[in-house]
Amino acid sequence: MFAPEGYVSLSSLWEEFLGKYRTRLSAIARERYRGKTFGQHDEFGSPDDFCEDVFLQLIEKEAIWAVKPLAPAMKLSTQLDGGRSSMFSKLTALESYFVAKDPVEAGPDGYWLNKMGSFHFEAYRDLHRPSLSWRENYPIAEDGLPVDTPLCFHTLPWAFERARFVVPEVMPPWFDDIIDVHFLPFMVRHFGGTALCMDDDAAKHWRDLHVKKSGFLREVDPGNPAHPKIGRPIKQAKVREAYFKLFPEGHPASRENARREIEAYLGEAVSMATLRRAVPRRPERKTSISEHLGQH
Repeated sequence: MFAPEGYVSLSSLWEEFLGKYRTRLSAIARERYRGKTFGQHDEFGSPDDFCEDVFLQLIEKEAIWAVKPLAPAMKLSTQLDGGRSSMFSKLTALESYFVAKDPVEAGPDGYWLNKMGSFHFEAYRDLHRPSLSWRENYPIAEDGLPVDTPLCFHTLPWAFERARFVVPEVMPPWFDDIIDVHFLPFMVRHFGGTALCMDDDAAKHWRDLHVKKSGFLREVDPGNPAHPKIGRPIKQAKVREAYFKLFPEGHPASRENARREIEAYLGEAVSMATLRRAVPRRPERKTSISEHLGQH
């Protein structure tokens, strides 16, 4: 990826990090899947998602620059609000599953998945027994990863194109489901098409700290309860819970009316995309005895 003199692209740092740590971090991810306490709220996607999460955690507090050819570099604030708003946020595995299932959001032949850099994206497949599914899909491999194993992810980014670390010029369709309506849309609108970089001094310090040394591995070891969480709280879970509280027998009117009632109930914006993902199929509405008798 393009980086002018005096800067190093995040894509280059990602390649170095991936080359050194992918096998070790994948093994840690697999160990986590098999942990007795591993549950739905701990899920981070595939082993490659875990590797990417660790990388993002190690760069998110660094000084990041947005760089475009023939334009001055601009220093970015990649986090706001005490870290709750981050340019490196991603959808959860569950949210990404619903995006990938939606032909409009995924795009023809997975266009939008590929556009955001998820060339080997695989949808999260099992909603009912998540922990067991991870163990079965990614068993512990004693001999490590074959060199040519393609990267595989179960999460989708919002404001950076995966691997290239470029701010997208056009928002992906799932951007309308964003919680932070001020920060990330602003970043894409004003910095779309720019490559994310560190300056040479910061990159050297980062390499010395995290590529030449590997002390951070202690923090992500399964024996340590702390581990990277780059994603956001699952909004779909809140919407789904509200839906069945308001409409335990399914909504009688249009989905748009249901969306408005849920929005009023939660006191926050709820997009139609969010409702589609939270309740992908309209539940069958039970017929009451009086309604049943009235039909005869």
